[in-house]
Amino acid sequence: MSNWQDPDLKNGRGAPTHSGFGLICKVDENGLVSVLCMDSLEQDPRTKQDTMKLQFPGGTGIAGETPLTTTTRETSAEVTVDQRALPLRRTELIHKVIKPGDVSKGGGIHTQYFFLLELEILVSYRTFQKTETDGTLLFQPKFLEIGEFTESRLAKKTHKEAAANLLHHLAETHHLSPQIKGSYGEVLERFPKIMFF
Repeated sequence: MSNWQDPDLKNGRGAPTHSGFGLICKVDENGLVSVLCMDSLEQDPRTKQDTMKLQFPGGTGIAGETPLTTTTRETSAEVTVDQRALPLRRTELIHKVIKPGDVSKGGGIHTQYFFLLELEILVSYRTFQKTETDGTLLFQPKFLEIGEFTESRLAKKTHKEAAANLLHHLAETHHLSPQIKGSYGEVLERFPKIMFF
């Protein structure tokens, strides 16, 4: 965990905020890992230009909400057909990033949480585009092979780091660990495991 402190937070300006992202994955019998992600078209706040991004489902928390609650609420809303809560078997924090908060929202610190969401049963994923309240256009969710995700120039940096940490986690804990290590040795070397506690 970082000892970094935002000067605005010390001065009483800017409340801490968080966002949560869901990592839903599939591992085939050969150890190939696919992650649920989606393309989005959003306006860059600095340039005011629309930019394509590749990201995991999730979003910003609301007051009083835990990071896991944010993750499951936002992920359900963004990927399921009917926006019902995902049927979760197990959750696990995989990656966490602490960074300066949005200056337009008062600064402070902002923490991004990435949780592995293991589903109890299959769900029906959204098959249509969706516009968020901030104007961001979300394309339909898709499973993308994790190496392809980490190589994509459209994927957000913190999301690539989370994907790499997910891969390290699966290589250590999944029953197909040897196959995963065999398939992703190069990716695991290129993206060392990031410790966040």
